[in-house]
Amino acid sequence: LELSGPDERAQMLSALAVSYAFEGNAREAATFYKRLLDAQTPTSDFAGAAATANALGRVYLETGAYAEARRWYESGYEYSRRQETSAGAQLELWDFRWLHAKARVAAREGHKAEAARLAAEAKALLDKTPALASETPTYRYLAGYVALYAKDYDAAIASLSTADLRD
Repeated sequence: LELSGPDERAQMLSALAVSYAFEGNAREAATFYKRLLDAQTPTSDFAGAAATANALGRVYLETGAYAEARRWYESGYEYSRRQETSAGAQLELWDFRWLHAKARVAAREGHKAEAARLAAEAKALLDKTPALASETPTYRYLAGYVALYAKDYDAAIASLSTADLRD
């Protein structure tokens, strides 16, 4: 990181954060993700900041820190709203991502009905927004995820088998 140039610093910070995430070390991963955010926000890279905050939310979700996960996913959503309004489909995509994140957190917390409701909202948004058509496999992943944590294994397998199997 010390030897990286300005153009490489973001990639290095992200790589270091991911390496700690794979260890399940949310505290260290957060250190690097926060440094990346500190570099993105002054330059008005709100799309990048939103993605970084979501990545940190994922780390916290996978390490069982659900309140922190929700907080960082919400921060990601808030950063996304600071993008130029001309971003159009990008804003709709972030609405979908925010519903997706809230549903996953609810599922992990054992709030089956809330997770199912949020997944249904995500599906409704997907259905009414043609620009989100490419997110159908992502929704199927969400439906499978929610079913898995609800212990409805047949529904989970059915949904996950139609999601992006490379993801």
